Amino acid sequence: MVIVLALIEAGAGVLTTVALFLLGLLIGRALPWARPLFGALLFAGAALTGWLALTYMQSGRNVDERVISQILALGLLPALLLALLAGWWLVQAR
Repeated sequence: MVIVLALIEAGAGVLTTVALFLLGLLIGRALPWARPLFGALLFAGAALTGWLALTYMQSGRNVDERVISQILALGLLPALLLALLAGWWLVQAR
């Protein structure tokens, strides 16, 4: 069950990142100055995701709870990496 929750968490994070990236591309065509702002928003989301993953990894009172928390933290990694990559691309692309 925990692995299913981690997969749902990863899917939701990736979908949110892709939606923000596409929104940044669409608005960036009309307003070129807005593209780096969406890149910065994705960087901020990646920072928040990383903080949440570290918080998950440190939580738990016993070994079983810590293992569950670490599996959930691994579910955040795809969204974190994709947000960093998409944010970097939006900031760099001109």
